[in-house]
Amino acid sequence: MPAVSVVIPHFNRLNTLPRALRSVAAQSFRDIEMIIVDDASSDDPGPIVRAMSPPFPVTILRQETNTGPARCRNIGVAEAKGRWIAFLDSDDEWLSEKIATQVAAAEHAGDKGRVVCVAKTFIRWPDREEERALWNPDDGPIGAFFFLQGGVMQTSSLLLSRELALAAPFDERLRQFEDIWFLIQLAEQGASFQFQHERLFYWYRGASEAQLSRAISIASARTFMELCGPAIGNREKRAFLTMMAGPAWVRKAPLEFWPAAIGALLDGSISFRNLAGIIRKSRSVRLLP
Repeated sequence: MPAVSVVIPHFNRLNTLPRALRSVAAQSFRDIEMIIVDDASSDDPGPIVRAMSPPFPVTILRQETNTGPARCRNIGVAEAKGRWIAFLDSDDEWLSEKIATQVAAAEHAGDKGRVVCVAKTFIRWPDREEERALWNPDDGPIGAFFFLQGGVMQTSSLLLSRELALAAPFDERLRQFEDIWFLIQLAEQGASFQFQHERLFYWYRGASEAQLSRAISIASARTFMELCGPAIGNREKRAFLTMMAGPAWVRKAPLEFWPAAIGALLDGSISFRNLAGIIRKSRSVRLLP
């Protein structure tokens, strides 16, 4: 039985999948398996995987219909045999010590069944790199970190026990923002977060127009806000509406957007600079069904 199961959701990213696969094969920690959940892509990732001859077991699960990243990750977790689950998006990249560092941290945790390891996010844009701060639970709730402080805990940074991943799955009603809700749920349920500050992975942004992060689903945004309920405060909700869903809302429902945006400005949830960025992004963002 492998110690770590690597779960990779994949949809039409054959141009970036080899980079992700190579970064798994290059891990210094070798006791792993890889599970690729193909979300009804137009191309089969199988030939690329076989051509790379990865030095560990690989399972490819192909969906008949496109269901979204939440369900793909849940399917991968259900199939996994490892004690630990590590998620990797098919357009991201791990550095060689990522799994070894996080497994060591998880094994030293007091309650291994509740531990969630989070590596610091390093973003690679086409023309620059960016480093994002980690959440400090002593500074406030996780909702404030995400929505008021612009924090990031990217899915490819995570390692957690299979036990916990099964007990707190991704919400399959969400096609977007499912990763944020997953982490809010974990925090609400008392997960023990362990943070790694060294450079262990890269989150690639802006290289492809097809990236989900460059599109917005208003339906998922509405569902996300309903799910959050009292888990996040009103300031956080206004900040989410304006910052994360605003570029779509200002185009589709401006009469609903502007009162929320003005309220967010008045209570300090966003700044005028933030609002200007939202308006700029609204001109190019893709609207998902």
